[in-house]
Amino acid sequence: TLPEHLKTIGNNTFTDCDKLTTLIIPSEVTTIGNEAFSNMDLLETIVFPISVTTKSSTEIDIFKNSKSLKKITISGSGSMQTYQNANEQPWYSIHNQLNEIVFDTSITSVGDYAFTGCENIQTITWNKVESIGSHSFEGCIGIQTLQLQSIKTIGDNAFSGCSNVKSLNINSVISIGTEAFKSTKITEIIIPSSTTSIGLNAFDGCTELTTVQYEGKKNPCEVSGSEPHKAFTGNKPTEATVKINYESQTFCGLNPFTTNSCGKDEEGKDVCTWKYTHNDYTLHFTGTGNMERYSLNQLPEWHAKHEEIKNIDIQGITSLGEYSLYQCTKITSIVIPEKITTIGQKAIAECSNLTTVSYPTTITKDDPTVFDGCSQLNRIEFTGEGSTINYSSAE
Repeated sequence: TLPEHLKTIGNNTFTDCDKLTTLIIPSEVTTIGNEAFSNMDLLETIVFPISVTTKSSTEIDIFKNSKSLKKITISGSGSMQTYQNANEQPWYSIHNQLNEIVFDTSITSVGDYAFTGCENIQTITWNKVESIGSHSFEGCIGIQTLQLQSIKTIGDNAFSGCSNVKSLNINSVISIGTEAFKSTKITEIIIPSSTTSIGLNAFDGCTELTTVQYEGKKNPCEVSGSEPHKAFTGNKPTEATVKINYESQTFCGLNPFTTNSCGKDEEGKDVCTWKYTHNDYTLHFTGTGNMERYSLNQLPEWHAKHEEIKNIDIQGITSLGEYSLYQCTKITSIVIPEKITTIGQKAIAECSNLTTVSYPTTITKDDPTVFDGCSQLNRIEFTGEGSTINYSSAE
């Protein structure tokens, strides 16, 4: 056991102490000499206080050849030391050995570049850390999951290049820095209402990203006096998977309301487009021509939301394609406008909660399977020229 009030550990103090497996550095130590813990063959775990100001350099290599060291616990109270680059990490010479980092319950922030390039880190225990510095875990390709529930501030490039991160939880975050999660493999992200700032290209190159949800009421990429910048670049989340809770045409460079083609004319021009707005669960169709024909083996792109869609808005198009609204189980009513003349096979089939349909007399071609499986359908209102004819299930 080292003395409690020890301030300095000199050069080569524990060199070749090849029996020690665990070492606790006292909380008042500020200086550690060159090769102080070198050639410690069995050393696996070390408790390292934030009071230490010594940094690695060409003259100082604290843990030289201690090849078994895997776990570091950062101890003390308050903010961790900040480094100018990865080479200054006290554990730089063995940084690729580390696989577990623990922050004591009184540590509030992680220093800049603290664990940059530690490629084998797999487990991080954050406890009460609230702030993660710039480049802190950049290039840590061993990390697969980031549970950042307590984190409020994430610095620039904090997890940039962590190319195996697939799962991300940031339910308390206030600020996300520039390129903070660049080139990760996250597939979905829920950005909480607490988030007021997202940096430029924060999610650049996240090519696996398919779902983005923001729970706040104001675009966190807006900078006073200028246009909102882009946080999502180099990735292609489908427009139907972007959900925001405020009225806007964009969100950090994504457009949740961009239209997509659902039918073209002979010249290849769009005559039917669609969009899905998450805030009201509405599927919109607009255009001047026929919808594409779909099949059970090739369902439309919006079918991915068939268990979520509640409302249908049809404007201008002249047909509903086969299987176009197949299995939209939360729809209770549909108004088919008078410009529709054709409805394809099973276009509205298996809509198990559909009760009411407004059906125009302009329809000249439909399929007997249009309403297959619509077990709750009890009212069809035929509309068009002359009086409306209403039919209920009893009739």
